[in-house]
Amino acid sequence: GDVLYRLDKYDEALTYHQQALAIQEKQNETAPIDMARNLNHIGHIFNSQKKFDESLHSYHRALEIGETFDSLNYQAISTMLCNIADVLCKQRNYIQAFDYQQRALNIQKTIYSLSDVNIAESLHSIGHIRYGQNMFDESLDFYQQALKIYEEYHSSNFDIIALSCRYVGTSLIQLKKYHEGLKYLCRAVQIFEENPSSDCENLPVCLCAIGNALLEQGNPNEALHYHQRALVTRQELYPSGHMCIGTSLAFIGNILSDQKNYDEAFDMYEQALVIYEKFCLSEDLELSICLNNMGILLNEQDKYDQALPFYYRALTIREKYLPSSYTTVVNILMDIGRIKVKQSNFDGAHDDFSRAVALLREYDPLNHSELTIGLKWIASIWIRKRCYHRAIEYLEQCLHIKEASLSPEHLSIAGTLSDLAQVNRTRHEYQLSLIYEMKYYSIIEKVFSPDHEDIIDSLANIAECYEDLNELQIALKYYQRILTIYEQSKSVSNFEIFTVMDKIDQLLTQINEESV
Repeated sequence: GDVLYRLDKYDEALTYHQQALAIQEKQNETAPIDMARNLNHIGHIFNSQKKFDESLHSYHRALEIGETFDSLNYQAISTMLCNIADVLCKQRNYIQAFDYQQRALNIQKTIYSLSDVNIAESLHSIGHIRYGQNMFDESLDFYQQALKIYEEYHSSNFDIIALSCRYVGTSLIQLKKYHEGLKYLCRAVQIFEENPSSDCENLPVCLCAIGNALLEQGNPNEALHYHQRALVTRQELYPSGHMCIGTSLAFIGNILSDQKNYDEAFDMYEQALVIYEKFCLSEDLELSICLNNMGILLNEQDKYDQALPFYYRALTIREKYLPSSYTTVVNILMDIGRIKVKQSNFDGAHDDFSRAVALLREYDPLNHSELTIGLKWIASIWIRKRCYHRAIEYLEQCLHIKEASLSPEHLSIAGTLSDLAQVNRTRHEYQLSLIYEMKYYSIIEKVFSPDHEDIIDSLANIAECYEDLNELQIALKYYQRILTIYEQSKSVSNFEIFTVMDKIDQLLTQINEESV
């Protein structure tokens, strides 16, 4: 079993260890320590297979036996606690992971000197947990404690010092301390490059981290250089291909895409896709991210027919991970919906936006921003289909959500009021349109200057509504207000002034004729 495990033949290794466990269970009273040791091996196999629940079960059984029958073997018990913490961290169960790792560290401090490598490793592990919790100040502190131990007492262990520098650097980057973070990352790169026997796999990881930091600082060309170095290193390490090569290709594709170098970016994504399709399972998230990026890239170039198949493949993978993947599923559905609107496939777009809205209501009902975006798109589809009463239904839902979650004078509320006013005008429901337009105006007049384009447009809409309601005197007053604003503004053209003056003359003529 151990030999097969070292050969990465996990299923076969598991079979042998389980056979051994079955024998040991029959001898429970005479071989509990051996059973605990074997359960640890089984936990390692499941952990390597990413079967974390099964791994935890085995590790917990091993710990229970160890604490019952070998309670003074502190070294073994601390190792079991570390194993459990590792799996919990991979499951993102950080609170429990921290508890187990802290228990392990407390035991280790009683049996090892404070300079021992086991204590440094536990400090690293706690740093990883805090990093996963986005508690970067704390992760930095633990990483720095570990680095100090390695530098002072294990200075010949280049691999681990470089790795510690990488961890410290990435925490500093997360804290936006780019200059300090890059110094540590560059030091890690230097150590790896000066010691060819070192952990070569971590060299490209450091190069990528530097590239990402430079990208965050707004240096895409420098970032691209480091990601290209990482790619070359990985291609040399894995001449027959590897998942990490796909990751580097995808990173480069992202940078080129942001630079609008679409053809080069698509080529990178295509190469990454070949790698992912070779080394990923059909439902792996890395594959779906690559497919989604290819869809986005083609969408940005208005290549809608080519984009949709990539979006659909990404969607199929992500839907298998619901509810945890609902955010990505919603984003993909909305992208697909927007494409179908551009293709005038309104029924298809309606279905996609409706699915997105349903997912948000089920899994994230307080995400008012995304929910109203989806509802507004559905309303716009009904407007295009000239089914105005359905459009109003969805716009009113938007308005209700915004009024319940935003301040009364928020411009987002104003935007929906304006939409409702416009749709009601289209339906010749001028009284309703006037109500919404007046509410809209009452918000924007407190935000914009009197000669702002939106102010003028709203006053004109109010005037038109009064005209259509045959309230000509009131309509005239609003047009006169517009003329006053125009005459006081330096940015208005003579044509605009003459146009509103002409409208005023027409209304005056009409009013005089009706009075006669």
